[in-house]
Amino acid sequence: MSTLSNQYGSELHLLRYLGRHRTDLDRRILAETGGEAIRWLDFNFDQTPLAHRKRTQNWDIELKGLEFLDDDSVARGSWPEFWPAGLGQITWDAVGQLEREGKWEWLLVEAKAHHAELESSCKASGGDSREMIRRAFDRTKQALGVRADADWFTTYYQFCNRVAALHFLTSSGEQARLVFIYFTGDDYPGKICPASPEEWHDRLANLDRHVGLPKDHALANRIHKLFIPVRRLE
Repeated sequence: MSTLSNQYGSELHLLRYLGRHRTDLDRRILAETGGEAIRWLDFNFDQTPLAHRKRTQNWDIELKGLEFLDDDSVARGSWPEFWPAGLGQITWDAVGQLEREGKWEWLLVEAKAHHAELESSCKASGGDSREMIRRAFDRTKQALGVRADADWFTTYYQFCNRVAALHFLTSSGEQARLVFIYFTGDDYPGKICPASPEEWHDRLANLDRHVGLPKDHALANRIHKLFIPVRRLE
């Protein structure tokens, strides 16, 4: 988790919507997913003793991996065999449960407010962790019809590992969806912040080409995009 700004950035705007505009956020997500209700999970408190805290350190910790699942779930038990627990562990911007057609599904959220937030590369430089990630990506690519040589380690690594996690969850018997929120109208200094959904489209088209997901892949109806303004002018 990065240092939380009180002026700009996707973390701030997602927190605003979760805390101050939740009805609006839920309405948008339900309309996109066809759900009926959402219940959001809390983050964990940071347990660092005050004497050892940094001034810029946040007070809360994002949910990691599949720790939101019950301890006795099949997916949580086998997750360490699919994805490494150390460097490269997946963290979620928000996690909730979506009620749809009378059943509850996991709702995993990733938010972006400027172009640079789209790009990332795998920091696991070698050894068992990188090999484990490679195997996870290979399994996911094969299941979703992505060519084997598609580069999922650089440029759009974060997007790819979220897709891999979604594939693992659904193939392990858990119902889940990914929602990517793209904020419009942020004013992050020195960053390209789209002012409209259209200004996101070129970058997202580049992401799609790089990752190589077929339009009709097996998880296509479980990966959603939302474009949300950081403020609404009446």
